[in-house]
Amino acid sequence: MGYYIWRYGTFFKGPRVTSLKERFEIRRLESEAAHLTHEVFNQFPEEVKKKHSITHFFNKTLPRFVKNFNKLCENCFKIAANQLSQDISELKEEEGIIAQLRDFWGRVPKNQMGNQIISIERKSLLILAQEDKKDELLNRDEYNEVEAIINEAKKFDDHQKFMVWLRTRIKKRQQLRNILEGFSWRRSVRASTRYLLATKDLRAQLRRLLEKISKEISQSNFERLSGELQQELNLICSKIRNYFKESYLVRERAILTVLKAFYTLEYADTFLQESVTQHELPTQQTQEARNKLNQTIEETGKKFHNIVTQEFRIVIHDLEKEEREAERLARAA
Repeated sequence: MGYYIWRYGTFFKGPRVTSLKERFEIRRLESEAAHLTHEVFNQFPEEVKKKHSITHFFNKTLPRFVKNFNKLCENCFKIAANQLSQDISELKEEEGIIAQLRDFWGRVPKNQMGNQIISIERKSLLILAQEDKKDELLNRDEYNEVEAIINEAKKFDDHQKFMVWLRTRIKKRQQLRNILEGFSWRRSVRASTRYLLATKDLRAQLRRLLEKISKEISQSNFERLSGELQQELNLICSKIRNYFKESYLVRERAILTVLKAFYTLEYADTFLQESVTQHELPTQQTQEARNKLNQTIEETGKKFHNIVTQEFRIVIHDLEKEEREAERLARAA
């Protein structure tokens, strides 16, 4: 029930409001990521190795680092969850479009003109099925990545294995770096919302056009109406394709940011270990701090498991359903 409690406990769920929340979280996240990096690579060495401010380090600096890590992961979680909720809204629009086409077939004239109209729709249904299949594979890849994050978060104490896994994952994600640099995170959020709203509008336009065709089609206006239908369906396929492309970039950046945050936390843990070995930090306090880091990363994994993975499963299920329905209608045509 984790996802449904979160979803229905959210008061403002419209596409525009969700987009605004995502962009706000991204701004906060960028600031938190900068603080996190500064603390572990600059403040930690300065306080422990130069100033020897051990009490201040354990009472102020390290708790602040853990707090910033939690806030950063929380923001990544919110961005991924909100974007997946946008995916669910987009799939509902696609479901409505396919239902309109299915219902229209009962009103289409049973003659050559009607067969040509159905042929136009069949091509679009096959395109939609292909897009759904492609998006399903991308979602499965990201779902597996989140599951891997959850599983590895439980093995944080095995440092060597954890770091090998982490470097491999970050390297894999960094292959998309050029794409992600070309489209800023906030711009992808805006673009995906724009395409979602466009799909809503096109669904309404398609309904009106199908009603017009079923009532007014004749030899004299067949070319014009069939051309309008072809153009409308091409636009719908294009908007759905572009929506999922931008949505993928938003989710991918969130996953990459979580992986980098894990890397920073691992570096902090290594710093604590080395400082104890060099007799710069007391053993007992350091072990308590390391236990806290371990607990923090496990809690992050649980939060992703409770909501984000469940939401991924819902999206993947809906994509499979729409893909099957589009293929079934295309075969029936």
